[in-house]
Amino acid sequence: MFITNRQRGYTRDGQQTARGRFLVLCQPEAWEDRNMPIRAFVINDVRMKQLGQFMVANAKWKGHKLTLSGTYGNDGLPRSVAREVYDLAKELPPELVKAWNEGEGWNGAGKEAEAMIVWALKEFPMKKIGQ
Repeated sequence: MFITNRQRGYTRDGQQTARGRFLVLCQPEAWEDRNMPIRAFVINDVRMKQLGQFMVANAKWKGHKLTLSGTYGNDGLPRSVAREVYDLAKELPPELVKAWNEGEGWNGAGKEAEAMIVWALKEFPMKKIGQ
């Protein structure tokens, strides 16, 4: 989900585009690790474009290539990622996991959206040049 918007609009063909800082929820892709807690990370510059009815992007985070789709990187669900990516992410607080579970989002963010944005902006501040 975008936590900041640098650009939002439409192409000449009427396809949506969006660009900004993007919050990704994740879980490890290995089946034996599926019971691990949801974690999160922010990619500072994601450019999504419309592909059919979906918004998708190819992005890099800490040297790992990811394909993202819709809210949270997987149409409202945590994105399955390599264990190396998961280990670098920050655990989502239990109250946000509960809000996400009860948020009533369907293929997107639900009532938890504002709380997720507030948390992400606090936990993943933009680094100033030179830091």
